[in-house]
Amino acid sequence: MLFPDASVRGRFGTSFWALADQGAVSLGNFMTQIVLARSLSHSEYGIFALIFGVLLFLFTCQSGLIAYPLSLEGAAADNATLPKVAFAAAFLTILLAIPFSSLVIGATVFLHVMAITWAVLLAMLLWQLQETFRRALMSHLRHDAAIWGDALSYGGQAVLVWLLARDAALTLQRVFLVVAVTSAAAAIVQSIQVGWSAMPLRVAFATARKYWSSGKWALLTGMNESGIRQAFPWMLALLYSPAEAASFQAVMNLVGVSHPVMFGTSNIVIPAAADAKLRRGAAAAFRTSSWYGAFAVLLVLPFFGALFFWPHPALALFYGKLSPYVALSMGVRIAAFAYLVYISGSFLSAYLFGIGRPKHVFAASAGSTVVALIPAAILVLRYGVVGAIVGFLTFALVRVLLWAFFAARTLRVSENSQGLAKKSLFARFTTSIESAAVDPAGRK
Repeated sequence: MLFPDASVRGRFGTSFWALADQGAVSLGNFMTQIVLARSLSHSEYGIFALIFGVLLFLFTCQSGLIAYPLSLEGAAADNATLPKVAFAAAFLTILLAIPFSSLVIGATVFLHVMAITWAVLLAMLLWQLQETFRRALMSHLRHDAAIWGDALSYGGQAVLVWLLARDAALTLQRVFLVVAVTSAAAAIVQSIQVGWSAMPLRVAFATARKYWSSGKWALLTGMNESGIRQAFPWMLALLYSPAEAASFQAVMNLVGVSHPVMFGTSNIVIPAAADAKLRRGAAAAFRTSSWYGAFAVLLVLPFFGALFFWPHPALALFYGKLSPYVALSMGVRIAAFAYLVYISGSFLSAYLFGIGRPKHVFAASAGSTVVALIPAAILVLRYGVVGAIVGFLTFALVRVLLWAFFAARTLRVSENSQGLAKKSLFARFTTSIESAAVDPAGRK
């Protein structure tokens, strides 16, 4: 047998399906972005990138406040309870869409595309609902089941967008309608896989209080992480034009090919670290997280090496030799290094989330923003797109250092606690021996 250790075989099996599932998601996203970048004008693609960035920001907020607590609660739920948990989370997602809508409306008004607001809102809601049922499946490590709905959603988006582009019928409104339709289809499939179960409203509202308690730090972290990422294209749009935001997105599309590894690894590490900590402590959780993290870095290293040494052929391959994006070779090189750092730190944040240290994740994320934001803004003002990518690298470097610090601190605390527990056990043992020596019969 190739892997005689059952735990190792289980890890590789879980890793395979998690990466395959995230691969379906990221490949669909990547192909959609490439078709849009090639088919829309430079300015139109910039507007799409800015609005889609707002949806990503709201998606991250929903993940922190609902999907992350769902992952933890779902991991502890049995097969009969999971449907109730999932549908309570779906109900809360619908409620959360109400305040989220204001940000979408503000973005479309600012960009002078109010006519597409209803399509963007529909895409936002249905995309988040699909992600809710997807996370419920993943909380039981059912990545092999989740892949069908994800392929339908993200692969379907790429196919439909390509068909619209081929027929010269591609518009921004139709793009967001495609996202809505494919997300709805996938949500139906994955909700059936989870199982249908109603939950009383009072229980759903009780779940909301519980999710706020466990998810508020993940929410704040998600807002900061996504906010700093989306700040770069928005700064470019405000200081220069939406076309500059499109150029930034074009570079990030290439390094985003690594998303199956980064997100797939994080989706495994959070429940795996939670389970390992429960069974064997924080040190075991860190060993599990490190195993997956090292595996992820080894997978993406050749890809980033290729982008670093041959950025121009990669840009020409995906965007065309005459595309305005082929002049971004330096940006691709910097982004490749930045993303390698970014992925190296992702397993540390997932480890901290998994062992129940979301405050530490937020502290590192917020600290990196405080340190990197002003230098990043200066870089954007002075060097445009390349400056924005260097700013992102600065943020990634500070973030990974702070997460490493907090991870090391949790391990020291864990080791000290175990040492005290062993010392206490030894003290009780020696006391009992001394008492027996004084009075072998145990009489007082």
